[in-house]
Amino acid sequence: MPQNITAAKLYDYTQCPHRVWRDVYGPQNEKIKETNPFVQLLWERGIAHEDKIVSQLGDFFDMPPGTYEDRFKQTIKAMQEKAPLNYQGVLIYENMFGIPDLLKRLPDGQ
Repeated sequence: MPQNITAAKLYDYTQCPHRVWRDVYGPQNEKIKETNPFVQLLWERGIAHEDKIVSQLGDFFDMPPGTYEDRFKQTIKAMQEKAPLNYQGVLIYENMFGIPDLLKRLPDGQ
C-alpha cells in the first residue's frame, strides 16, 4: 500500500522511527478512532494561525476544495497565470505527491 510522506509523518519519524511503521502496519484495532477535542482545537488554532500569516504576505491564490487531481490542475493553472503565491497547492509528478503550504514565484519566474 503506497503511503504519502507528510510533514506529520516526518515529525513522527524524528520522534520515533517505529511509530511510522506501526501506524501503517501495526494492529489497527489499537488505534483511537475519534479525535480528541483538545487535538481538534490545536488543529483549528494552527489552521487559523497559518491563514493569518499567509494573508499578511500579499496576493495569493487560495486553493479551492476538490479532489487532488482537480487541485493539481488548479495549481498548474495558477502557476501559468503567474500567481505570486499559491497556498495549499497540489503537486504530482510520476509517483510523487505533495501539498506544500506555500509555493512562491521567484523574481526570475521560477
